[in-house]
Order: sequence, then structure tokens, then C-alpha cells
Amino acid sequence: MANPVEAETYRDLDRQLLELKRQLNQGGGYPYSPTVLGRALQDIIDGRLRPTTLLVNYDDSRWRRPNPNLLRGALAIDFPVRYTGLALVEFQLIEVPGWDLNGPKIGLAHEALVARNLSRGDLAEVETYLDNDPDEGRILVAGLCLPNDGLGEADRRALIFGNRHSRAYRVISDAAYWQKRYLFLGVRHRQPIVLP
Repeated sequence: MANPVEAETYRDLDRQLLELKRQLNQGGGYPYSPTVLGRALQDIIDGRLRPTTLLVNYDDSRWRRPNPNLLRGALAIDFPVRYTGLALVEFQLIEVPGWDLNGPKIGLAHEALVARNLSRGDLAEVETYLDNDPDEGRILVAGLCLPNDGLGEADRRALIFGNRHSRAYRVISDAAYWQKRYLFLGVRHRQPIVLP
């Protein structure tokens, strides 16, 4: 059922759209990721509001099952679940372009998350996000999961590449580069839920 739009609401929305166009036309460039913006706008056009806050169950038995999709020397211990219980977790995607041998390295994706005050998700968080990603495989998401403290090498990153339909679990060097358009998943906030 369509919702009527009041004149004042229309003017407010129009002002917001004009501000967005102003930012896109700035001489110095748009200050955020145009790819993420495009995805968000398409979701709005299609009536899909992207889930950014999800309930994560860290005690779900799925996280302890053997993983048949580990690649290139990755071990289950490289993809830990760091928390217990339930939490509302706020996620954010960022784009870190990488197209060739001279492009950004995986280590820089981690630095980009830190620069935006985002933390790396653990296995339960990344899997929960990918399970709920509405894009249905249009763009791959890479979730950074470092091994447990003291168990992994400092220059190696554990990543989950995937979307709603498929996943790949790899451990690669900080110096590795990527040629696809990946969006990296970060965690902005965790709010534990205490059940009575």
C-alpha cells in the first residue's frame, strides 16, 4: 500500500537529496564511498532497508561445526568466536579499492577499519551479517577475523569472503592485494543482551 507524502515531508526529502547531490559535485570529490552510496540508494529505491544492526548468538552450535570451506592452509582456530551469549551488533561496510599489483594491500583494509573506529568481526558476527545480507551475491563482502591472541602470526589475516550464498575462508599475508571490488565489514558497536 502506498503512503501519502505530505508537502513538508516532500520538501525535507528534497533538501536531503539536494545536499547529497552537492556533496557528489564537490571539487575535492565525494568524502565517502560512492559504491556504498549506490548500494544504499538502490536498496532504498527497491524498498529494502539494509540491516545494519543484527542480533548475534555467539553460542550457536554452527560456529563449532567442522568447516568444509577452509582454503589454503586456513585452520578453524584462525576464525574464532570471541564472545558468548547474545548481542545486538551494529555493522558498517567500507570500500577499500584494490585493482592491481600496486593497489592497497589487505593490511591497509585493516588500517581503514581502525581509522573509522570500526573493529574486526569474529566468526559469529561475520557469518550472521552474511546470512542477512540482502544483496544476494551482487558484491562480495570480506570480513576480517584475526586469530586468537598469541595463536596467529602478526602479518597474516584471516578473511571470510562471501555473500548470502557462498563463503570462502582464507588466511593470507598482509601484503596480499586484491583485484575485485570487495567491501570490508566492520563492527561499530556491540550491545550485550542479558536475559532474565
